[in-house]
Amino acid sequence: MHVLKLWYERTKTALRALVYPNRCIGCGIQTDGVPSVPFCAACMTQVRQASAYRCPECEKTLMQCRCVRLGAAELPLYSLFAYHPKTENDAVSRLLLSRKTRLQPAVEDFLAGQLSTLCACAAAECGGEADDWILTYPPRSRKKRREVGHDHSEELTKRISRLTGIPMIVCMERVRGADIAQKTLGARERTENAQDSYGLSARFADDIRGKRVMLIDDIATTGATLSACAAILSEAGADSVIAVTLARTVHEQI
Repeated sequence: MHVLKLWYERTKTALRALVYPNRCIGCGIQTDGVPSVPFCAACMTQVRQASAYRCPECEKTLMQCRCVRLGAAELPLYSLFAYHPKTENDAVSRLLLSRKTRLQPAVEDFLAGQLSTLCACAAAECGGEADDWILTYPPRSRKKRREVGHDHSEELTKRISRLTGIPMIVCMERVRGADIAQKTLGARERTENAQDSYGLSARFADDIRGKRVMLIDDIATTGATLSACAAILSEAGADSVIAVTLARTVHEQI
């Protein structure tokens, strides 16, 4: 029985590779690499360079940097990669863009594995017992979710929850009619739009009190969305809130 099961799994894997060959998420070329690493060698080098970026203030990598605090509440930010807004054709930029429009399980699994390590480090650094922590995320607008069929932050948070054992609770909800995209706005308008776009999910309000919350998102640009959500969670009784993102926008060349 065990031999048959092993044969079945190997055959299924081989057929999947034949019908759906591995393609690099960064440039689209077919790769012969490990399926769990969705990049070719060249794009993986770019991803490593983005993760090796050093903060100009503390000279530490973004995973180690604690210089950035978002908003009036000085929300701590933990990030994996540096994202340069003037660089549109590198692997990290293409990765962030593709996630918004297309759900690719291999990509989400890879990123969740990377971010889970950072979440574990953040939890250990901030203290508290394992049961004190929960994961949540700023949800997409209903309109955008209908258009693309998924919420990329939700998919990422689910996977991190499975890997870390930290429960995911959908604490936040989008205010109906709040469909203005943050990327179309300036810094001040982003703050105002974020404050008007999110609310607390009444269904899970009691689950937040006394908890330490990790807000999971793909990128922190001005931090308006994360700051607005953190303020709502704090008002709801969260003991503390930190933000954990795949990328952080930087303006120095990387």
